[in-house]
Amino acid sequence: DAVNLAQLRTGTRVLIDGCGLCFFVLREVGARAQAGDYAALDRAFMALFLNLQQAGMIPEVYLDGPATRLKSDTIAHRVSERQRRLEPVQLACLDGAAVRAEELPKPMLMYEQLACSAAAAGVRLVRCEGEADVDLAAACAAAEDGLGVILAQDSDFLVFRGARYVRLSDLLV
Repeated sequence: DAVNLAQLRTGTRVLIDGCGLCFFVLREVGARAQAGDYAALDRAFMALFLNLQQAGMIPEVYLDGPATRLKSDTIAHRVSERQRRLEPVQLACLDGAAVRAEELPKPMLMYEQLACSAAAAGVRLVRCEGEADVDLAAACAAAEDGLGVILAQDSDFLVFRGARYVRLSDLLV
């Protein structure tokens, strides 16, 4: 179910898809984060956590675990894309060519930065055994009195029974 944000009550558990959050923040924060400015990523993560907490919500971050067969094609594509994006960076280092920030590979430690930011904000971090989607949906469905929503940037969650979904791009706190 899609959720009307105005109807979220104090004490609602906001179950965050960590992978989706990282890629969303990279797009929102821009070139500095894309270029590996981990302080910029930290500021963005901390602002989200603080805003949710000040609104009376309880944020929790779920991170994907080791690759599963369901995600192997996606992971292979990401590895290939990272290698493709590294070639111009290597050339730039050798001959001084310019590289636009959006052409850079994703920061290698962005998930660990998210984990560190969550710990610093007192936000529960769940490292899943496989892809986080199933664990997020189960936690949402099990939330007492419907006080649980999934915060993500993809619509995969609409197929899970009992999962209440809020798109990151629709979030206003």
